[in-house]
This record gives sequence, C-alpha cells and structure tokens, in this order.
Amino acid sequence: MLQEHALLRLWTEYKANVAAASSEKGGIITGTIIGREEQKRCARTALELLTKLENSKFLSVYSDYSSWIRNHQPKASMCLNDDLEYVKQAARRHFEFLHAKRTGAIQGVNWEFEVEPKQQGTRLGLTCRVKLHGEREVTKYNFKSHHHGSHSVSGKPGSGPDVREVLVYKLLELIGAGPEADFALPVTRSDTAYYIVTKWREDFIRLDDLTTPTLQTATVVEIHLLQLLLHLYDLKEDNVGQWGDGKTAVVDFFVNDNAYVPDNILEKFIAKNCPRVLAWVARDDGKEGAYELFERTPPEPRKNIAKSALERWNLCAKLDEALEYLKSVKLDTIPTKTRQKELCTSGLDSTPSSELMSYVSEVKKGVKKLSEELRTREP
Repeated sequence: MLQEHALLRLWTEYKANVAAASSEKGGIITGTIIGREEQKRCARTALELLTKLENSKFLSVYSDYSSWIRNHQPKASMCLNDDLEYVKQAARRHFEFLHAKRTGAIQGVNWEFEVEPKQQGTRLGLTCRVKLHGEREVTKYNFKSHHHGSHSVSGKPGSGPDVREVLVYKLLELIGAGPEADFALPVTRSDTAYYIVTKWREDFIRLDDLTTPTLQTATVVEIHLLQLLLHLYDLKEDNVGQWGDGKTAVVDFFVNDNAYVPDNILEKFIAKNCPRVLAWVARDDGKEGAYELFERTPPEPRKNIAKSALERWNLCAKLDEALEYLKSVKLDTIPTKTRQKELCTSGLDSTPSSELMSYVSEVKKGVKKLSEELRTREP
C-alpha cells in the first residue's frame, strides 16, 4: 500500500512536469511562468519519471493512465527535438539495432560508434562513424532531423514530419542521384521528430567546386529537371553536384509546399533564364561553372538530356517502389523490446496520407506531361 501511494505521488509529479513542458508559453509551475531551459528540464524529468512508472506495475494497475500518456507525452517531448544528447541517443539506438540484427545482441564483437555534432543548415545533425558486426571498415553517416523537426534555429517547436521528404530521399537513392538513405525515430516519444540517416559518400563533389571539363552538361540540366519535377527547393551549391563517376548527385533539399504541374512545363524546362540553384554558383574567376554551362546549352541538347534521364530514371515506377518501401520499413522504437512502429506515409502510420498521394500524383502527372511534350514536339 505504501508503494502504491508513492507511485501515485510519482504519477502526480509526472503529470505536473508534462504540463509544464507542454505549455506554449514555456510552462507554468506553481503559478510561475518558466523559461525554455526550465521547460526542457521538466521534459527530461517527465521522461525519467515515466521510465520509473513503466518499470513498476503501476500502469498495469491503472491502465487508463496509459491513454493519458499517449495523448500528452508527445507534446511535452517536442521541446527536446533539438536536444543534442537525445539526438545522440537516437543515433546510438538506431545503429545498435542494425548491429543487433546481425548478431542477435545489442552489444557484440566489432561494434564501434562515434558521433560529433554537425550543424547542417538550419538543422541539428550528427556525423556518425560506425562499424557494425561483420564490417571491416568504419562507415561514415549523416544523421539529421527532418526539415521541420528541429527548432534550434527558429526557436519554435518542431512540426510534424513532411513524409514527402522521406519519400524523395528514397526515390533519389533508387535512381542513383542520392546516397543510401535510412530513417530513425527519437528516444523522447515526440511525434514531431524523426531522423534521416544517409551513408556518406567520399566521391561527392559540390557544384561550386566543379568546372568544365569535369562538370558534365547533363548534371546541370538534370538538377534543373529534378527541381522542376519533384518540386524541390533549397538546392544550394553544397547540396548538389556530381558523384565521382560524373553522375548527378543531390544530398539535401526541401520539398516545396506548392507542388503542382504547370501548363507550360516544357517551356519552363527550356527557359533561357537560369534556375536559381545554378545562378547561385555563377563564377567570378573566369572559369566555366554550372551557371555558365547552363546558359550556353541550347534548348535542343537540354531536351535530349531530359529524354535520356527520364528513360533512365523511370520515375513513376521508382516512385511506387519508394512508396512501397515506406509502407514496409520497420523502425524499432525500443530495440530491446518487441514493440515496433512503422514509418509510413502519414508520419508513423501504415495508411498513405492524402497529402502524400496528392504529391505522388502531381509528380507522375508532371513526368508524363513533360515526356509526352518532349516526344510530340521533336524537331
């Protein structure tokens, strides 16, 4: 009976810390408005108390409380989306799980893991160096929040995942334009956080480091084509370039909210005006870079490059393949237990969201429309 009373007091304390961490104004404890750091402290305390409650039999006795936790804990954890220590924990757990799939145990032979913080644009991220069981060499990975998941720059709580971003990372991998991509969940139970994990490629060359003859005409045209068809934004000079074999590379991006197919899609593609991503890297050293190469490439060669790329990429089929991947991929929220969640199309759901399916529809429509116009308007 004494233990039950102690756990009830623990529950009351837990709820108070959840309420403080959840308040948009920074939280209120005993009538006093608290600041952001105190709000984060309350969120950490809430997680610690919740762990104690779950390790006891308290929640099995008071089963209705589990529903309260599911409804309130995610919001309380939002302020920890950019907490470096929790991001590190999420990375460690992700790679421990991959290691466990190979060995059947969380720890084992040949397990190595090192991380260092890395600010990736507006997003908090990590550089991870990992050697899993059976691997001879350490592999480098980028581990970063999705675009809306961190508020380290804006100072505002993160918003829910844009699953179009996840889809496009996998799509770019499938067509050879992006690195190998995987996805990981947070340890904080926040429902506005997940992480994008990409395998580092040493052969990536930034766009502004490329000049002719190394820079391929196809690269600058294909970057423009992907930007147009996939409605990509934020393709800055350090986010795009070439792989060592000369093929187009895209390692970071943002999906534009206004995804629609313009009536004049072919005109937009062959327009004389240079796309913004290429204009950003106009050179002043007398050498020919992406901007200069694009400007002097006539419409017909651009069309030929587009036709070849569309045939090679097979975007509509690869979109379906990427979508199926998202429906099937499993991400353990707690690797030492059997509970799993699916990262799928409406965040952490197994049903495609109408927003995502609308995006897929618009991309396919754009691909088919441009392909048709390229065929019917040949010289």
